[in-house]
Amino acid sequence: MDMDRPTDFARSPAALEEFMLACVCVAGKNAHVQAARLDRLLRGDPRYVDHTPFDAVRSMLADRALRENLVRVGMGKYALLMASFRALVGPGGPDPRTAPIHALVRVPGFQRKTASFFVLHSRPAQAVAVLDTHVHKMLTAEGFRPPPFPPASPVAYSLWESTVLALARRD
Repeated sequence: MDMDRPTDFARSPAALEEFMLACVCVAGKNAHVQAARLDRLLRGDPRYVDHTPFDAVRSMLADRALRENLVRVGMGKYALLMASFRALVGPGGPDPRTAPIHALVRVPGFQRKTASFFVLHSRPAQAVAVLDTHVHKMLTAEGFRPPPFPPASPVAYSLWESTVLALARRD
């Protein structure tokens, strides 16, 4: 998975599942390191190599081997990733092709910024903004005084997202 070029609107279903798992793995961590660890998680155990990413995680859960494999690859955030992966692959988990942001943020590990990143880079024509340090710097250069990003409050996130989208439409 190339986290330097995350935008791909033509991902296969399996690649979309992997991107969804990657989004929660890389949140707050080094994206290149975490993406490589996710690759080793999904492809490093011969029992799961021929599975789609979600099926591999389901099989690891059924085998009670997910935590062991997360530790084996040094993923970190074990409790969070266990809860997140269970929610993503379990019954009623969000459909990677269609789940709206408000459904994604119900998944442990998917805060608004992560959910926006996933949607922005996996679906065409999405009016969302990923509020990160780069956007913060741009807003400051435009004369705004934003709080530290990402905003913790959903209302504050929506307000600043609207501001960023309005500036993008202006240009």
